[in-house]
Amino acid sequence: MADKELRRFRRSELIEIIYELKKNEQKLQEENAELKRRLEEREVKIENVGSLAEAALALSDIFAAAEESVAIYVNEIKRRHDTLAAQADEPKKQEQGGQNNEE
Repeated sequence: MADKELRRFRRSELIEIIYELKKNEQKLQEENAELKRRLEEREVKIENVGSLAEAALALSDIFAAAEESVAIYVNEIKRRHDTLAAQADEPKKQEQGGQNNEE
């Protein structure tokens, strides 16, 4: 409002205008505080999402390493099994070879 318009109001009207402006200012400050709080909550959620993504990535690396270890272990077990099976078959082959020579 222009100065001329304000001069036309009575004192009680000006006090009422000031009162309404103060109420409006208080309401805006409360809204501002609420919006700041909500923004902080979202920032925390975004940080948590980032942390969760990092954790998921770390777990993915751990699982990949575990899978590789399991594959190495399984291959070693198969190799040992094959070696033991071959060793177990040797006496049978020698026995059969000895029987063939006797005939």
